[in-house]
Amino acid sequence: MFCLVFLLLALSRVAVLANDDLPSTPAEWAACPHQRNDAVECANKYCDLNHDGYLCWEEIVQVKRDLLTVLEKFALFFAAPDQIMRHCAGGDDLIGKDDFAKHTATCLRNCKAVKQFFEYVCDRAVAQNYTGTPVECSVKPPRISHATAAPSANDKARHHAKQPEKSSPHERH
Repeated sequence: MFCLVFLLLALSRVAVLANDDLPSTPAEWAACPHQRNDAVECANKYCDLNHDGYLCWEEIVQVKRDLLTVLEKFALFFAAPDQIMRHCAGGDDLIGKDDFAKHTATCLRNCKAVKQFFEYVCDRAVAQNYTGTPVECSVKPPRISHATAAPSANDKARHHAKQPEKSSPHERH
């Protein structure tokens, strides 16, 4: 009996997924109870378990393990971490804020996807005061080189303090 219920649930999920490929229209987004930006903020707050500003495959696995029931894990098989990474990550296998902005056509692409993300992740994380267990990601986030990073206000102030005032080429010494 369980196998029959599982099969029906899986087949209904496949039928629903066939219609989930289309992005929402502006009118559908306006009527949506949650906006995509709210989902991105939720993902960064509750799914970034090691707080490095990126979501990795291992973090997605851990969040699904912690927040979904066994039946939901089977029913949501098509939202496997590999598929989430294909839809949301850039070529580096990490999902950062820039990736959410770049992949609007495939990642949290419509109101239905955003509502499901809230139902299965955000609402539960809030209700459980979820913090998750930090995980070690197999892919490391990029490091910002100090040579290419924009100087901070303190760096600029130190630079100006060290520089002697330059005299005009017309002044005599």
